[in-house]
Amino acid sequence: MRDGKRPLRGEEAAAVLSARQMDALVKLKSRGITTKVNTIIMPGVNDDHIHDVAKKVSALGADIMNLMPLVPVKGAAFQDLPPPDTMTTARLRLQCGQLLPQMTHCARCRADAVGYIGEDMTTEQHDALNHYANASLNPAENDLRPFVAVATMEGALVNQHLGEAEKFLIYEKNASQAGNYRIKEIRSAPPEGGGEERWAELATTLKDCRALLVNAAGPTPMKVLTQHGLKVVEMEGLIDEGLRAVFADKPIPAGMKRRFTSCGAGVTCKGTGNGCG
Repeated sequence: MRDGKRPLRGEEAAAVLSARQMDALVKLKSRGITTKVNTIIMPGVNDDHIHDVAKKVSALGADIMNLMPLVPVKGAAFQDLPPPDTMTTARLRLQCGQLLPQMTHCARCRADAVGYIGEDMTTEQHDALNHYANASLNPAENDLRPFVAVATMEGALVNQHLGEAEKFLIYEKNASQAGNYRIKEIRSAPPEGGGEERWAELATTLKDCRALLVNAAGPTPMKVLTQHGLKVVEMEGLIDEGLRAVFADKPIPAGMKRRFTSCGAGVTCKGTGNGCG
């Protein structure tokens, strides 16, 4: 883990992380916020320690605990660790239940889940999720960021990898024609190399842009540009359609979303992954 700019590993990292979690729990409860503690049951790793965890968080005011059986994932550090059997999970829930209420209906929903377990999302919930997922990173700054940058090879399609782009077209709304956009100017990309500094420089170059439309981008530029308030949108298709969605704070149409899962590994991206350096 990283504490500010200081990388931490092993027991030192675990100690800092645990302390921060306990501090967060205390602060949440001081503000009257209902707090649930999730704990993954890992046989042979933490199953004999979970009762102590329950005792600690209960003393700090946690409202409920969710003990979840490990789900081994291929490629992960614990991919070969068997999940706990039903009896182990039931025993731990019974023991910890003497200290604080237990959640037993967990459906392993994601952190961005909307609605209620066992119930389909309503249209309003779908619309709200899409709106906030695609909103500007800094809505209050939209007036200060009136433009959108685009990485394109020919000026019609969003079809260029961020690391390969040598220039960006800067678009603005066409005041005389509602729903239309025009090129304000063309800006050059920083020279290759330089790692994160390159992307910090690009963020400065595009500081008046609310979003950057690209065909694909690596994790490093994504992180740096987002930290500088610039939303990176990976897509493929007509520039105008992408602009229409971004300026309206709406999701990119499903048919225009990037069709591969990792930078440099899909049929659309022609890069080797080195261009994002």
